Amino acid sequence: MRGGDAAHLAICADYGATLCTLDQKLFAAGPALGIPMQMI
Repeated sequence: MRGGDAAHLAICADYGATLCTLDQKLFAAGPALGIPMQMI
């Protein structure tokens, strides 16, 4: 995972937001961290 991806995950975790992405790796990482994800 890239640094920018980690930053987006951290922000969504902090705000309780759902992260929308086209990136399969980022999409797979979210639920492992308790972050709701939406594949677009």
